[in-house]
Amino acid sequence: MFRLDCMPSARDFCDYISVNHYGGRAYPEEMPECHRYEANWITSPPEISKKQLTAYKQLDAVVKEDIIPLAMSVVSSTRIRLLEALIGILMKRSSSTRRNIINLRNVSSRDSFTKASFHTIWLFAWTALSPPKYGKQWEAVIASSHYPATVSKNDCLAVWFRENLCVFAWTHLDDEHNLKAAVVAITECLRSQSRVSDTFGVAFSLYHCVVVRLEGKTGKVTHTGVLDFLPSWYAYSPSTPGITALARLSEYLDDLSLGHPDVTVCTTEPLHTQLPHELLARISEYIYSSATLLAYAQASVQTRAACRAMLVKPWVDNLQLLAVHPDSVLCGGQDGSDNLSNSNEDTVVEEDEYRRRNKFASLVDAKFLTLDEKHADTVFSVSNPQYQRDLLQVSSCKY
Repeated sequence: MFRLDCMPSARDFCDYISVNHYGGRAYPEEMPECHRYEANWITSPPEISKKQLTAYKQLDAVVKEDIIPLAMSVVSSTRIRLLEALIGILMKRSSSTRRNIINLRNVSSRDSFTKASFHTIWLFAWTALSPPKYGKQWEAVIASSHYPATVSKNDCLAVWFRENLCVFAWTHLDDEHNLKAAVVAITECLRSQSRVSDTFGVAFSLYHCVVVRLEGKTGKVTHTGVLDFLPSWYAYSPSTPGITALARLSEYLDDLSLGHPDVTVCTTEPLHTQLPHELLARISEYIYSSATLLAYAQASVQTRAACRAMLVKPWVDNLQLLAVHPDSVLCGGQDGSDNLSNSNEDTVVEEDEYRRRNKFASLVDAKFLTLDEKHADTVFSVSNPQYQRDLLQVSSCKY
């Protein structure tokens, strides 16, 4: 927590033992940076060869703020808010996870990832980019699919999460040259697939991410600039540009795959009775069970297409998340004045618990309106222990 070569004074020492906004033992937000242990941990970016920079220039890539061809909707905001809360849960999950997150700043290059740091990167990336389906009814879908994803033949630190999405573990994406090198590596990997349709790549360092799109017909390369992904330990809002971008990318890819990449149709034979698509889609809106929805989607090509709108929504067991609850507001004041300066341990713990439950609750929790046949007013809360088990057990299983 403290730098041994620049310790706080004896007068300030106890005041500087506090907690961060996720409840982990840490220094208070206002402590001077000169005392912070991890302040000198960020390593210098690795050098990038002129050959790689020339290769980037030859790509003639276009940089855009948003490259996801999908309009924002209620489903989009619901998925984004759910992912924000899940990232918060992972950040406070255990002391070892927090330690691995901090240690990632000390990784000097892609060749220096430890097993623990590599696992941490993929845990967060998988949570962000896999379909938001959690709980018992969805485990069979995950177990029978091609997951866990396949490692790229081009790069052992690149993993194909889907047939049209490859994720690269990277470092120092906030350095311009390293960002360009990442775009080159991703583009080469995507081009090796020779797909007619568009493919996507994500360079992911946990702290930052970059999204790359390769157009299948034209070969045109488009990518975002560097996007902050992980919130600060002292964040007042769970929202980051990277979380929003990856949630939208996941939704777009789910939409392309008619709702979920691994809900396979049992037969390609058409329905004996040809019903209009609108009627089949209307039927899916009255299905309250995830198991029944899966069976309906797998019945035929037509029913699978009709279920698209229902499948792209987040599900937790038999609860379908419809929209963000009005009470699920972001944190209040941002003046950082709510500090724990009392050295009495009991008082610190009590105040810490109060602050986490109130001022910073939105960092690790969110509430959603749901569709429940028996209880129309059911509200899904990420902080509910039962729901949290459903959310986290499948996340671990999928990894």
